[in-house]
This record gives sequence, structure tokens and C-alpha cells, in this order.
Amino acid sequence: MDGKVTQLISDLTAQMTKASNEQKFEEAAAIKKIIGGVSYLTQPNRTSLYLENPNFLQEENKLALEKLQKDLNLKKLPERIEGYDISNIQGKEAVGSMVVLINGEIDKSQYRKFKIHISGKPNDVGMHKEMMRRRLSHPEWPLPDLIIIDGGRGQVRGAELEIRNLKFEISVFGLAKKREWLYPPEGEIIKLPKNSLSLKLLRRLRDEAHRFAITYHRKLHRQAILNMI
Repeated sequence: MDGKVTQLISDLTAQMTKASNEQKFEEAAAIKKIIGGVSYLTQPNRTSLYLENPNFLQEENKLALEKLQKDLNLKKLPERIEGYDISNIQGKEAVGSMVVLINGEIDKSQYRKFKIHISGKPNDVGMHKEMMRRRLSHPEWPLPDLIIIDGGRGQVRGAELEIRNLKFEISVFGLAKKREWLYPPEGEIIKLPKNSLSLKLLRRLRDEAHRFAITYHRKLHRQAILNMI
């Protein structure tokens, strides 16, 4: 790949987003498959697997989703999973991120970012409630089968309260950073094996939500500093 994998994936992602925005969905799907292939070819010990079976990525994702459905006792296969995170410095320039997995694959064309409006002392639970309320006010966005919050029981309960208040039924869990346990709004904590496909999938979602939130927060923070000069 001549050391240009990151740029290649970035260019392909831009092409996929453009095709999706123009409603050229078949073209966008084809580009997404290419991105998946490039990603696997550049991971250690994946090249031979991909060459033997170009559908290996899709098959592994399907297994991960089936395992996740069983692990979390979900009513249906979580084909669309949304991940949420908050980034701020003592409540300033607070932002939220929403990232999306479709059939186990990241879909950057459906990412959304939120500039948090809540004021006062830093309140992670309140920020998640605001973000969930604003997200669910968009009927044009497809509803998720599963929501993953970067946080513990408090953040999950706050998000779940907004979901119920708006008369939706969506499963929501928190994924803690340190121990990587899953927190439902009520009931026992779910402790998945570290090497499980389902936890690997959720970890990828959580990390992507964190990356997206930090990127947006840093942008707003830089703008705030420039405005002070």
C-alpha cells in the first residue's frame, strides 16, 4: 500500500459519503465494501483470510451481531447501532457525538455532532439527556435497534428516560471505559469476555464515538481561543 493507507481510506470515505448524499446507494455500498477490504488487507494476519474469502468481513460482522443479540437479550438483530459520547473541558465547549454501525460496519455518512446547550456546572448525565432528546427529534433519521452510551448507569438511565418520555422503545446500554462492562438502565451488569466478537464490535463503536467527539471539541476549543485573541 506504499504507506498511504490512511489517505486511501479517507479518499474512499469521501467518495462514499458523496455517493450516499446523492442517493447513489449502490455505488456507496460498493465503495464501502472496498474500504472494508483495504482495512482487512492492512491488518496483521488478515491478508490470507481476505484473499481466501472476500466476504470474510461481512460474515464476521454477522456473527458478532448474532452474538451481541444473544448477549444482550435483544428482541431483534441490531442491524443499526448508534454510539454516543461527550467531550468537554469542565463543561466548556461541550459537544456530543453520534456514530453509526450498519450491519457491523462503520457508516460515517450518518454521523452527527451536537454542540451542547446545557449551562451551569458540568453535568454528563444532563448532556446525554439533551443529546438523546435532540437526536430523537429527527424523524428523518432512521431509528437504531441499539444505543451504546460511553459511560455507566447514570448516563444510561438519563438517556433511557428521554427515550421513554418520547414514546420510543430502543434498547440502551452503557459501556464503561476501564472494565468495559455493559450497564443496562436496570438489572445486573453484563460482563462479556475480553475476546468476544460482540465486545470487540462495541469497543470499536465506543472508540469511534470518542474520537469523533474529541475532534469536534478540539475544533470548537481552537475557535474559542482565536476569538479571544
